[in-house]
Amino acid sequence: MERVIEKAKKIIELLVILLICFIGIRRGGYYKIDTLGVMYIINLLILLYFLINGKININKGIVFGFITLIVSYFIPVAINNVATMSGAINLATRVYSLYLLYLLITNSENKEKYIKAMIIFIAIVGLLVLDETGTRLFEKPLNMLGGAYVSEIGQVPETIFQYTNFLGILSLISVIYLYKKLVDSVDNKNKKIFIYTCISYFTTIMFYSHSKMIFILYIITAFIIPIIMKKNKDIVYLLFNFIFSLIVFSLAKIFFVFISLAIVVALGILYEYVLNDEKNKKIKNGITIALIVAIIIVAILSINRIVNSSVILNFRNYFSNFRSTSLRLTYYIDGLKIVFKTPLNAIFGNGGNAFRTLYETVQTSEYVSLEVHSLFIQVLVESGLLGLISLISIIVLTIKNSKEKIYKYMLVIYLVFASFDISFTYLFILYFFTILLAINSNEKRIEQASKTYLVCNGIMYVSVFLILTLQVIAMIIEPSKVDNLNVTLDEQQKIISECRVASTLDPYDIDYIRLYSRACVNYMDILDIKKELYGQDNLEKRFELSNIIYNNTNNELLFEKNNKYAIDDNVFYTCKYVDELVGSNYFGDEIKGYEYYLKQILDRIELFKTHPLNDYAQIQYILGLESIYTKFSNINTMLNSENISLMLDNIKEILE
Repeated sequence: MERVIEKAKKIIELLVILLICFIGIRRGGYYKIDTLGVMYIINLLILLYFLINGKININKGIVFGFITLIVSYFIPVAINNVATMSGAINLATRVYSLYLLYLLITNSENKEKYIKAMIIFIAIVGLLVLDETGTRLFEKPLNMLGGAYVSEIGQVPETIFQYTNFLGILSLISVIYLYKKLVDSVDNKNKKIFIYTCISYFTTIMFYSHSKMIFILYIITAFIIPIIMKKNKDIVYLLFNFIFSLIVFSLAKIFFVFISLAIVVALGILYEYVLNDEKNKKIKNGITIALIVAIIIVAILSINRIVNSSVILNFRNYFSNFRSTSLRLTYYIDGLKIVFKTPLNAIFGNGGNAFRTLYETVQTSEYVSLEVHSLFIQVLVESGLLGLISLISIIVLTIKNSKEKIYKYMLVIYLVFASFDISFTYLFILYFFTILLAINSNEKRIEQASKTYLVCNGIMYVSVFLILTLQVIAMIIEPSKVDNLNVTLDEQQKIISECRVASTLDPYDIDYIRLYSRACVNYMDILDIKKELYGQDNLEKRFELSNIIYNNTNNELLFEKNNKYAIDDNVFYTCKYVDELVGSNYFGDEIKGYEYYLKQILDRIELFKTHPLNDYAQIQYILGLESIYTKFSNINTMLNSENISLMLDNIKEILE
């Protein structure tokens, strides 16, 4: 029976690893549609693992840190006028999934297999990038899997992570791990050759990120890890590997990818059997000289190609453009401005996804960014000092208790990079972070969970499970297209019903609310077509749908806390369907109805003024006033309302 249980646990762990890699394929797990279903299955598998295992071992301090971080995303919703429940649920459920994965790995009998699996996956992703292999050979299968296939954008190729820098830092961490394996493989030449080859390969892939930070982190690593491992002479090897890999990277841009990879393999064999061989010094020196001469000859013969399209060009690209660096500094400054607006903001934050909602209110230069591009500042913006302290406590306890220097260094390198380039948005990258935390865990600090913990954890699991279940069902029910005019009214009514169910199951997701509104608008557009062609109309249905659209846009404003797009929807649709709204809700007292809706529209459009430095908000403010003025001027020619006339005069004064 024990053998069956152990085998079942291994199968579960393998499935979890494969699902994490699948998230990596699906654009790194950025969008809800890419992560929700997979995260749901991972959470179920982890529950099954612990049910089979019969016990959970925990580190109390780290568990407390994770739970506090999860809770910290909900506190701003109650006390902050911009924090949204959708943002809180989105971030908190992701952090909870990281927490479950952490428990799984720390309870695993072989924690190292997780990092090994990730390195194999990164190697495969790297192969897709080299010579644009993904685009040329695997575009269709990657599309079928929902991946962002490899494409060239300027000089920087995108990867299936959708963000090239992630591939760079993961490749560097892979190099660090492989170096440890190299040091451990003292007496196995074939294994050492394989590891040399892999180190050169990952370093070559690392260059595709075109990241100045990763470039510098490698140089630092080349000096630090040989000292950590007491192999000082390997500093020369790692620096040589760095230069060699830069050349191979450049060649991969010119020649077929497998020629470049063959050069990498050849270097591994050459280094171990010749250059690193203590015997036959004359042969070693002779081959070294011959190799240098050969490189010089190749360089002379290929000087034009090297200068114009390979080594020098790619090296120059690393340090010729500092726009990205200056932009990041701007994001950090604006993020801190949001944090320190009020003491409550600093302590409890502004809620999940707060930066994308608020950066326009503090920015002093034009840019568009959904993220702060710093893990720690992002957490500070969203969940305040409470969330940041929780995250830092997890990291500090992990590093303090870790016994393995190289694993500790891998985590530190990740955190240095995360300080300038990662948020809680890309789930695959966060799972990788969790793996680094877990492999650094110290078994001596882990103890069997108490019954109180199991009960509390069970309640939390059930709560998150119910939320995710409803979200998954909503995602399945959601219709793929809501605005097709070539359907019957009955078919469109069915689409509306599906949208209504999805928005009921996942009520805080603004996308479902908007989809529901669009489905209703499409029904109204079909009615317009039928009225024009056949004279058919359904006034009762128009009244019903106009009220649904109106209520949906009000919910947008309620849930999104005055987001400019929600304001736009409310103003536009209230203005568009004001006749139906008045006919439905103010029958017999139409003047009062039009006055009410005009005043409400003007109150809502004034909210655009809270975004004084945003072009979109200001343009929409003026365009909105022009549309409102035209619409209600026509209406008031029949009503002759004094209140409406006064409001129209005010609009005219603003426009002039």
